[in-house]
Amino acid sequence: MTLNEKILTPEKLRYIFYLIFFLSSFMTEAKILRVLFLGNSYTNYNNLPLLVSQVATSMGDTLIFSFNTPGGYRLIDHYGDATSLSKIAQGNWDFVVLQAQSQEPSFPNEQVAMETIPYAQKLDSLIKTANPCTETLFYMTWGRKNGDASNCPIYPPLCTYEGMQSKLRERYLLMASICEASVVPVGVAWKKMRQLHPSTELYNADESHPSLTGSYLAALSFYQCLFLKAPSAQVYKAGLSDSTAGFIRTITSSIVSDSSNLWFQNGKRIQADFTYSVGAGSLVSFSATGFGNSEYEWNFGDGNFNTGKSLDHTYSANGIYQVKLKASNNCFADSITKTIIISGTTSIQNPLESFFRITPNPYRDKFRISGNTQFEVIPFMTDIFGKEIKLKKEGEFYFPETPVECGIYSLKISELNGRIRPISIIKTQ
Repeated sequence: MTLNEKILTPEKLRYIFYLIFFLSSFMTEAKILRVLFLGNSYTNYNNLPLLVSQVATSMGDTLIFSFNTPGGYRLIDHYGDATSLSKIAQGNWDFVVLQAQSQEPSFPNEQVAMETIPYAQKLDSLIKTANPCTETLFYMTWGRKNGDASNCPIYPPLCTYEGMQSKLRERYLLMASICEASVVPVGVAWKKMRQLHPSTELYNADESHPSLTGSYLAALSFYQCLFLKAPSAQVYKAGLSDSTAGFIRTITSSIVSDSSNLWFQNGKRIQADFTYSVGAGSLVSFSATGFGNSEYEWNFGDGNFNTGKSLDHTYSANGIYQVKLKASNNCFADSITKTIIISGTTSIQNPLESFFRITPNPYRDKFRISGNTQFEVIPFMTDIFGKEIKLKKEGEFYFPETPVECGIYSLKISELNGRIRPISIIKTQ
């Protein structure tokens, strides 16, 4: 090894700086959860609990599960079933999933009020008696492909898929509200998948039970509700094509995350998340977000700690810091780690700073380009694989035409003389 190879030049330091940021942007903490599934053939088809476990394993998490899923079982049947009651009584579950018979929550109000809701309450009460910190999760299922023909004459809302789906959504949310529990919105994701990708078959030949694709959609919905994480492109695909798995991943992620307060508002669940802004010098303002009632503990990554929902912290030196927020209550805990960069200013210095300046850098939504020379066309970005990302301009700001993930990119600026100058730019959360 030569002397030059041993020296860390500014360029090498800058590369290490960016690489650490890029890799740490995707850091998540592994979780282990214990879940009991109580349902019927809708849960048993394609072994949904195992599918959820395989998805979790592929994402670095662990699902320990048990189930009791006799065909056609209603909630009243589970309440009278020795196996179900014995499993609930173990009390060592993080979650107990309750899935009603596929039609019963969609029946007329009077029937649901007499035959379904009371047994949801009774089962939920047993769950909380066995362990006050176990969370009840209601598995919102889907309407039959062309409605419930057998019950259509006596209850018109069931004559179509849309009508039946609407009733299922309404009743599962009602049960969650009454029991102070949460919902896994599989039926909502199912409806969105039907709307956006109608050629993808979610149903078995009986137009009621799920195909493997339908069960996979349910599995991704469960994973995100249980672990509060959106799966990446490397998630287990259960033999489905990359495109089909990708459609499902996008839809379930948006359904769960966009309305998370609706699905989890009645339960004890919490989610750790935070925003931050870097002010003058090295002062950073932090604010806890997420959902649920909790206490907050901060690790600022520089040896300092604090508590509270919103606070300021001043770093004593420039650098890259892993900031961890832990949110917890008497029953649940969740944490998240984000990378922040302190450079003394809101900008990262680039080798070509004498020509162009990018502010802010790292950026969150949009950025400015200023400099002592002109460029002739709107710049563009490339990711680490060289894929081109077009930019749009509004006023003095630029931003990608399509959303991009956190990471390091190369901003390509074409000058009037034809020279293209690449400048490193970082997209942060």
